[in-house]
Amino acid sequence: MAVVRIAKTGTVGLQVQTGTSATGSPVFRTRNFGNIVSTATDDAIFSVASGLAGLQKHTLSDIVYTPKSSLINQ
Repeated sequence: MAVVRIAKTGTVGLQVQTGTSATGSPVFRTRNFGNIVSTATDDAIFSVASGLAGLQKHTLSDIVYTPKSSLINQ
């Protein structure tokens, strides 16, 4: 029996710096966007995420893509 991975939709998170704490450390928040199709390329995801980051009033710190998959036993 072989286990097969089936790609599902994913999520892209834009980590932005929203300010600083009382001690001067940066404070980060993540804006998540879901339902990214499994066939999207890394370049396409990065391009769209960068465009969305340009709409944020806060400074972009990181782009994180999290793919989702199902595992089935065949």
